[in-house]
Amino acid sequence: MKRKRLLRRLAAAAVCAAVLTSGFTTSSESYIYDSEGNAVYSPTIYNLQQVIYGADLPCGEFSGAADLFVDDNDYVYILDQGNQRVVILNESYGFVKELREFHYQEDILTLNGAKGLFYHLEQKLLYISDTENDRILVSDLNGQVERIVYKPESSLLDANLSFKPTKLIVDNLGIIFALSANVNTGAMIIFPDDTFGGFFGANSIKQTAEVIQEFFWRKIFSYSQYNASESYQATEFNNLFWSDTDRCIYTVSPSAGTASSELSKLNAVGSNLLTGTTFSEQDESLEKPPNLVDVTVDKDGLFSALDSTTGRIYQYDQDCNLLGVFGGIGYTSDTFQTPSAIECNSRKEIMVLDSQKNSITVFKQTAYGQVLQEALEMYNDGLYVESIDQWNEVLRENANLLSAHVGLGKAYMQLGDYREAMQYFKVGEAKDEYAVAKGRLIGEWVEDHFSLIALIVVILFLFIYAYDFLRKQVKRIKTKIQRKGGGR
Repeated sequence: MKRKRLLRRLAAAAVCAAVLTSGFTTSSESYIYDSEGNAVYSPTIYNLQQVIYGADLPCGEFSGAADLFVDDNDYVYILDQGNQRVVILNESYGFVKELREFHYQEDILTLNGAKGLFYHLEQKLLYISDTENDRILVSDLNGQVERIVYKPESSLLDANLSFKPTKLIVDNLGIIFALSANVNTGAMIIFPDDTFGGFFGANSIKQTAEVIQEFFWRKIFSYSQYNASESYQATEFNNLFWSDTDRCIYTVSPSAGTASSELSKLNAVGSNLLTGTTFSEQDESLEKPPNLVDVTVDKDGLFSALDSTTGRIYQYDQDCNLLGVFGGIGYTSDTFQTPSAIECNSRKEIMVLDSQKNSITVFKQTAYGQVLQEALEMYNDGLYVESIDQWNEVLRENANLLSAHVGLGKAYMQLGDYREAMQYFKVGEAKDEYAVAKGRLIGEWVEDHFSLIALIVVILFLFIYAYDFLRKQVKRIKTKIQRKGGGR
């Protein structure tokens, strides 16, 4: 319940960002939610490190950069859509090379309106959604194309449907999960032999009154009698991310659509592990609803979602507790104009690609963010007692962070101090954990006072037995007296 509530408050955060735009546009200011659900100031977890412009690199200025990818060696791949090229930077953001031409057999291929890319480190292959050319290019880093993926042949695909791949990922088995324009039935699964494997993780539809009403009428009338409206259509994904750590696919969708959740974590069978979460159910006061355009996950499972409407980055832990919000729309170095993609590397640096500023903004963790990260790592490893110092340091900086109270509650549970644990669980709104701590406290009290309880039980039993015995004796005597009196 807490996870659902925190995720659903993103829209309220967007309101706060919109109100404070004039003076709240730098990453040095941030907020979370207090126990009452109000947006409150919080120490920022990330600060600006640097801004990378193409004009400062040997490759020259970017133009309408569309996508960003970081591999496990921290190399950065930029899909520079306007210049129809891929730019590669090393782990220090130094220029390595650019790819403008791709060679396939005797042909020289160029990109056209490409919107997504993915680099498979084990295969040493670059996958590019060459959108306007209706294909996916699979190339090495020298531009030698090993494979071209066109629209798969399958009875499951409409023959009139055009194949316009946008964003894509490739899992550890080499299976492509590709989004295609105007396809709202999930990601297209394409096996290494180019056969079609169906659709994966289609967005479920919000059960609004309009949708229920439409479903009712469509049961009565035929399609020719009742044209399907947009309210009954599932929303397309905006983007997706493959996590090597938990082997899950994270997706984001626009909140203006009918998706039941704008952020999903899909397991191997396509089930959303964040079922029921949504960012947009409290956005009635927003002129423009949040629009999540990308998501990234670090090696410790912290995931960050990018909202193009407010330019804000929302970071959550594995339990979907909001850790902090930073970024914004503006003209300062640490804000954006049209943020289009987000990535992170092994150094916990977060990169945001801006297609209008034609730049990559790099953020690094603050001291507060590092301590918070350490505490979360210990917490996730079950080292609750060892994390006490870190959680206390976090609370000294930010007493409103609910997950810090829960972390300390877990620690005191492990120490056997259930009364103290209950206090932290209460502040952290962890109702289930609070109930467990209370139950153990009662059990501990019973165990400590077992002899006294046993004595009381024995005395009570003897009292009841004596009372019952005396009552019977009195009744027997009364009966005898009544009989004697009757005999006279």
